[in-house]
Amino acid sequence: MSTLISVTADEETNIQGYLAIDATVNGRSYGGLRMATDLSLDSLARAARAKTLKYGLLGLPVGGAKAGIVADPEMPQPKKLEVLRNFGQALKPLLQTRSFIPSDDLGTTNDDIRYMFAANGLKVLPRSLTDRLSGFYTGITVYAAAVRAAQHIGLDFNRASVAVEGFGNVGAPTAQAFWKHGIRVVAISTIHGAI
Repeated sequence: MSTLISVTADEETNIQGYLAIDATVNGRSYGGLRMATDLSLDSLARAARAKTLKYGLLGLPVGGAKAGIVADPEMPQPKKLEVLRNFGQALKPLLQTRSFIPSDDLGTTNDDIRYMFAANGLKVLPRSLTDRLSGFYTGITVYAAAVRAAQHIGLDFNRASVAVEGFGNVGAPTAQAFWKHGIRVVAISTIHGAI
């Protein structure tokens, strides 16, 4: 059974923030904190469920969660920091007990998460700030799914080329998996542009 939390992350602009905890293991849940204009509690709940399933498959001793702030991550930095501080304040009891351990995600960085903790007088544990392994395994899963889909439709993947949308925690390992297996990566895009 999921725990869904909705808070106002900024009173002045009515920016909303959400937390979806799908499951806990030993009282802990783990997942990214996103910042984007098109988030919903329902989409975060589905992402938290996927995290629980992924962590279970990998045998990691943590439940899945996902948090989000419905705002433009490109807002002026002072405003972004204020919103992060407010969101952290609203979730402080869960952050203090490590019931929810956030990491960077779409629209946020490790520095943003560190600031949110520090601004609320919370100690940051170094391992709390990396979803690298999770992103790595997600990237490998994306690669494996693409290979299987290509087989299903009869596409010779060794003669194909791929484009990867995003080049963060998931996109970079995905592109690397294709490249390591001899599949040409011809394009990569981020919110800042494409090459």
